[in-house]
Amino acid sequence: MGDRCRTVGGLRAVIALLCAIVWFGCWRLWLDARYFSLLNAQNNAQAGVALYAIWQRDRLKTLSLAERQAGALMQFRRTLYWVAALWAAWLMMLV
Repeated sequence: MGDRCRTVGGLRAVIALLCAIVWFGCWRLWLDARYFSLLNAQNNAQAGVALYAIWQRDRLKTLSLAERQAGALMQFRRTLYWVAALWAAWLMMLV
């Protein structure tokens, strides 16, 4: 019985970690949706300065609008992969 409890506890920990990763990914997507509703080609440079102040990454100052959109799409795909991993872990718990 002790080994089974450790296995179940380990799977619960994995699911909790995956839930946290998915939550963060969804939060980032929500931020991106809000961000792109305000962003356009004219204020892209100003947005880069503001994002640099938040995230402290020099590259954020020089990204084009298309590069920002590509990054948001990459974040969306990454979050989808984590959601699939979370669902697979939940299915494993049911078995």
